[in-house]
Amino acid sequence: MTPPDLSTEGTLYYESPCSGFYASKDFGNTWTLLNGTFTEMLQFAQSPSDPLRMYASVNTCGSNGGSNCQQFFSSSDGGVAWSSRTASVEFCSGVFGCGGIAISPSNPDELYGFADSIYVASTNSWDFKVLAHSTDGGLSWSPVSYPTLYPVINSAPGYYMTSLQWLSNPSMLIGVLAEHLWQIPFDGSPWGDIDKGLAANFGGQIAIDPSSPATVYLAASNNSGISKSTDGGSTWKSTFNGTAASVAVDPFNSNHLLVGVPAGLDPLTYSNALQVSNDGGVTWSNGSASTGLSDLPTMILFDPTSRGTVYMSSQFGGISKSSDGGVTWSTITVGLSSPSVYSIALDPTNSQILIAGTGGGTYRSQDGGQTWSQTNSSIITSVSFDPNHAGVAYAAYKTLLKSTDHGNSWIDMTPVLSGSPYLNVIVDPKVADNLLVIASLDTVGWSPDGGKTWTWYQNVLPQTYFTVTGDFASVGGGISLPTVASSSPEVLYIPSMTSGIISLTMPQ
Repeated sequence: MTPPDLSTEGTLYYESPCSGFYASKDFGNTWTLLNGTFTEMLQFAQSPSDPLRMYASVNTCGSNGGSNCQQFFSSSDGGVAWSSRTASVEFCSGVFGCGGIAISPSNPDELYGFADSIYVASTNSWDFKVLAHSTDGGLSWSPVSYPTLYPVINSAPGYYMTSLQWLSNPSMLIGVLAEHLWQIPFDGSPWGDIDKGLAANFGGQIAIDPSSPATVYLAASNNSGISKSTDGGSTWKSTFNGTAASVAVDPFNSNHLLVGVPAGLDPLTYSNALQVSNDGGVTWSNGSASTGLSDLPTMILFDPTSRGTVYMSSQFGGISKSSDGGVTWSTITVGLSSPSVYSIALDPTNSQILIAGTGGGTYRSQDGGQTWSQTNSSIITSVSFDPNHAGVAYAAYKTLLKSTDHGNSWIDMTPVLSGSPYLNVIVDPKVADNLLVIASLDTVGWSPDGGKTWTWYQNVLPQTYFTVTGDFASVGGGISLPTVASSSPEVLYIPSMTSGIISLTMPQ
């Protein structure tokens, strides 16, 4: 069989799961069967410098299964004849699909591929989920170093490079890994996160540096960890890998960050639910182990009036407190009959007064969390004090409640909305009685008078935005809690389970 002229315009390829590999050189009007045995071609790549050079990863066992089923082949005549290159690498996984294969623009023998598994001859063992490099057309492969941000990527089943491209101008390798776009240097130096955004991140919580409102941190639950922006959310940089349920910035030291992770449940299996950074998120370490610290954190709250005082709520362990910046912890659950605590807030006029939103209602403490009393029995996931109106607090879930006596009693202020949506309440940090409510119907409500009257904005959020409707069922129990930056103009940051983060300018 004479191979088709694959350098001409209009050449297409098609792999049939029933009959094999085809080519067309007239834009698909007619087709030629090139190989009838490749009925399950998992991957296909064509050399940009030599169009007749092709590579394919093929399942040679079909539906019957067996050993060494995934084979890597090459062709030098446009796909007519194929030769097996190696059985020491597999580029596809039945769970996560296939990683990308990139061919050098100038050398058809130089390949990169994100392999599900690769045999390493020097250690006589198999390595998993690695970037592999070949300089002999796929006959042999060697692993390439990982990005320093992901030092234990092999043990993390959630990580898989879904795309890999070799760009000729400028010459660089780029790939999508852990929901981020990476530039991969050829010399083995650290990878660079170049996506400048948060596409596909499952945003859970946000923290803003109180000394620098343009510095924003996003905690995400889909192995995207912590992302940091220093320009108010225009560009982002990943600073922490894994699943992050909560994040907080120390108001007395902007470089001191605490992150809550679902210890034991995260793919990276952190040994402690608390992760600590003392350099603004550049490096991280396990927090000191403590019996008073829950494994499923939902929120971390620093006391802005008392250096070193920190509170952590959890999905099943109530509330913990630290007096030394998070080094040691103790549980503070006397009177707190509901173990599921989703949100906590400190009274700005008296930091000994706290309110907590739980699965069993609203609870209040007057002694720094040592004892608690129930003040409302409805499930609450969002609580906030108004820092500009002493004694005023709000609580929300399927209802919107308001207190004028520091959380001791509550009145129902639920706005009339069809569909009985879930609600998140946000209090303006600068203007008294200025509220925003985010409903799970992609609706934002604004009230300038403490919830008496409302203006509603429809379709201002992406239609894929989720509020608390399922966030606390995610790993780690993180609640989607919006945050307002006290900048000028003020910006509302909203964590989104599909868009990473959404920003809205607050109404003036």
